[in-house]
Amino acid sequence: MVDTGTQALLDNLRRLCADCVSKHQLSTARFYADKVCILSDYSHADVSVLAEIYFLHKEYQRSVALMQKHELIPYPSHMGVYDVSFQSDSLLVIGGGDENTSKQPPAAQAQAPSSSIMATITKPQRLQYLLLGTQCLFECGEYESCLSMLSNSDESALQYVQPDILCTRSSDANLDGEEITYSSLLCLIRGKALEKLCLDQRALWWFERALVFDCKNIQAFDCIIKRRLCTLAKLQTFLDKELHFQSHQHWIRLYYECKLNEMASRVESLQRMQDILDTTTPNHQQQPQPTNTSNIATRMLSQSNDLKMIQANCLLNLNQFRESYLLSIEIKLNDAFHLDALVAYIISLVELGKQSELYKVAHDLICTYPDL
Repeated sequence: MVDTGTQALLDNLRRLCADCVSKHQLSTARFYADKVCILSDYSHADVSVLAEIYFLHKEYQRSVALMQKHELIPYPSHMGVYDVSFQSDSLLVIGGGDENTSKQPPAAQAQAPSSSIMATITKPQRLQYLLLGTQCLFECGEYESCLSMLSNSDESALQYVQPDILCTRSSDANLDGEEITYSSLLCLIRGKALEKLCLDQRALWWFERALVFDCKNIQAFDCIIKRRLCTLAKLQTFLDKELHFQSHQHWIRLYYECKLNEMASRVESLQRMQDILDTTTPNHQQQPQPTNTSNIATRMLSQSNDLKMIQANCLLNLNQFRESYLLSIEIKLNDAFHLDALVAYIISLVELGKQSELYKVAHDLICTYPDL
């Protein structure tokens, strides 16, 4: 137990650290977070805050080393989280029942040491620390270590992260869309690491698991679309049969269905997208606005540039370069520095032979993004 004076200083420093992070003063936040760890005797919560600040400051190796030193994450090995030098009796227990320990490998059950320090870390916290660790290793380009942080075996890695969704799928926070599960995010980062190693089919499987665990994980779906990791028919079947959307998430499903057009444009889907976009025209805006959550969310999506970008890319696929050019100009006026939106714009310029405008765009890009 810390004395009253120390606790008061700790609380003040934690608030100061959080304030510095919110104001993007990462060097100052790092200084105060380090002092918080010293005063709190390197409590798990304070160490994780310092590790996150290292991550935001792009000190990835330092973040990993800090968490490994204080046993928040394992050292990468072929067994990952099942390494007996890392786990404790309570590590794999989700709800407090002994039956969950049977999910450990036999060797781990026989040799896993008891640790009062490790026992204080809950399963959601463990997944949070593992996510930060794998993200750091991914940013460092250490993709093999990123995989072995959980386990080199896909089956073992899935067995470890899967209980999180079984426990949280019925939670109010998850159903209300307030958070994305750590299970889904761990599957995503594992898929991205496999993608970097050119193991596309394994990467696709993990991206699909990320979406099954949490359909709100937009980045996982985008990864599948951008790399064309799956055929249109299989992806449509996956969307229809394996993903489960709540009633207030209908607009996310609608976005996914429109996104499929970037793989193969379909005229009827293009017309549907146009109908959605038309809801924001002045004539429609004069009509009574929808009051249910689904319609409001759909209208919200139509007012963003996302559907317009998809439509511009689809028009390119149909060789309708002038229409794609005009739509790209509209997007560019709303968000001039959106790199993804520039793809359709530049291709349209090339196909339409607008050399002067193309040279100007190239010059602007070099000036704006000299390191690219």
